[in-house]
Amino acid sequence: MLLQCFDPPGVLWVHPGISSDVIVQWKAPTTGTYNLSSSFALLDSNPSGVIGEIFQNSTSLFSQTITGPAANLGGQTFGPAVTFALNNLSLQQGDILSFVVNNDRSYFNDSTALTATITSVPEPATWAMMIFGFAGIGFMTYRRPRKTSLALAA
Repeated sequence: MLLQCFDPPGVLWVHPGISSDVIVQWKAPTTGTYNLSSSFALLDSNPSGVIGEIFQNSTSLFSQTITGPAANLGGQTFGPAVTFALNNLSLQQGDILSFVVNNDRSYFNDSTALTATITSVPEPATWAMMIFGFAGIGFMTYRRPRKTSLALAA
């Protein structure tokens, strides 16, 4: 069987095996608050369906089946995509986010595009320090003595 799909830039192209899932994991470097946005999209010309899932450690955050329609290989466009976004997700240092793609039926036609963006949210104390810093710079600039220049007459 010839696999017919395309490999677009800016996404992770994944394809589950006969009896195995694709699992992409990210580990939180520090304790804090994070924003997460992610998508799963079909890349095959004859998709049989995939299940996109996201876990925080062993807790399910998201699960959805994508069955069709197919990607447009001639036009190099994705099939349907499902997106997931979660703001202000509290993570402890070492917590793991897992992005899972598994086949819903036949694994031959399950090429999937995975995107994920994880950003840390600054703590309120960080914002306060930044505001005080800018205010201090502004005050120092305002209080700096002005040098006057004298024009010399020739």
